[in-house]
Formats: sequence, structure tokens, C-alpha cells
Amino acid sequence: MRTVTNLHRRLLVIVVGSMTLAALSGCAAVAAERSSAADAKAASVHHASATVTAVAIGDSISHGRGVLPAQAWPEQVASTRKWALDDVAISGSGFVKEGWGGFTYDAQVDTALKLHPRIVLIAATRNDLTIGDQLLRAKTTQLLARIRSALPDATIVGTSAIWGDDRPPVRLSAVDALVRQAVIGVGGTFLDLGLPLAGHPELLQADHIHPNAAGQSVVAGVVERALDADHITG
Repeated sequence: MRTVTNLHRRLLVIVVGSMTLAALSGCAAVAAERSSAADAKAASVHHASATVTAVAIGDSISHGRGVLPAQAWPEQVASTRKWALDDVAISGSGFVKEGWGGFTYDAQVDTALKLHPRIVLIAATRNDLTIGDQLLRAKTTQLLARIRSALPDATIVGTSAIWGDDRPPVRLSAVDALVRQAVIGVGGTFLDLGLPLAGHPELLQADHIHPNAAGQSVVAGVVERALDADHITG
């Protein structure tokens, strides 16, 4: 008789345990569903509250290579200023230099113009270092004129190229100058960001080219201050 009783007790423990696990699984599923719903609601509120649309055109640093999408400096700036941003930057690309997929800034501008943004962020890049002045001048002038023609009321903001923790080549200042000339030429604003990562290897990934999450935040802060100094809100 005792043997049967013990068996019943064991069966009861197994049944109760199974019911408990099922209940916990159900609670977890409900919690996950509620979390997803909350995330979706938060995202819709963010987009609903964003009154200014923006597009970022640039290279791998603007794209945020090696960090989370939200950690890229254009995304951080947009989040702070409550802009609805589309980051169309492509790694390896430049005004002339072909990046991933063989695309240059031309392809990014194609995408940007279809979005009809209120603000266009366009970054000079180290990827164009080997391009001669004549070709780079022609291309920067052409692309900026194209943007202005299609978006006559947009705020165009150019930025200087972001360098790593060492001393940049002299050529980089010439690239920045050509982009600056093209941006100013269409009534845009050019932000000289300086060298915010110089002497700070801890702000860069192992390649000493791409900012890590902390480095991206430093760049975003420099951009924010420059935008404020020029009273650019959108």
C-alpha cells in the first residue's frame, strides 16, 4: 500500500510541475508580446512626434560600421533633435570612390531625393583622398547642385571628414575644402568638426579608423555643438 502511495505522490509532483512550467511559459509569452507591443508603440510615437525629416549621406563612419545602427553619429544627432532620419550612407564610398556594391555618393543621392527630406547631412570622406582636385571638385559641385535643384527648401549641412587617432595626411584638408566649397556654393552650411578622435585610441575600433560606440558619441557631440553654433534646428 505504501508503494502505491509513493507512486501517486511522484505522479502528483510531475503533473503539478508540468502545470507550473506551462503557466510560466504562458506568462513569458504574454510578457514578450506586451514588450513587443510597447516597443512598436514607442516607435510609432517617435515617428509621430518627429516633425523634421533628415537623410545622412556618407561613408562607413556615417553608416556606423562596427557599432549598432542607433550608435552611428547621424542617428544619435537625429534622436537628440527628434528628426526622423534615414541613414543611407554606404561603407567605402565617396563622392568619387566606389564603396560596397560599387556605389558612390551618386546612389545615396538617388535614394535621398526620393525621400524628400527637410535636412540633408553630407560628409566629406577619407575615401576620396586619392582623387585629384579637378575630378573631386567637379563631382562635389555636381552632386550638391543636384540636391539643391531637387530640394530647393532643404537645409543642407556638410561636415568635414572624420579621421582616426593619428595625424591625418595634408591631403585631407584639401578634400574638406572642396566639399566645403560645393556645400557653401548651394547655400548650405559646412561644419568643420576638427579632429575629435586625435590622440584617443580608446575611442576607435581595432583598425584605428572607425569610431567605437564611445567614439561615435564624441563625434555626435561635436556635430551637435556645431549645429547649435550655427542655429540649425531643422
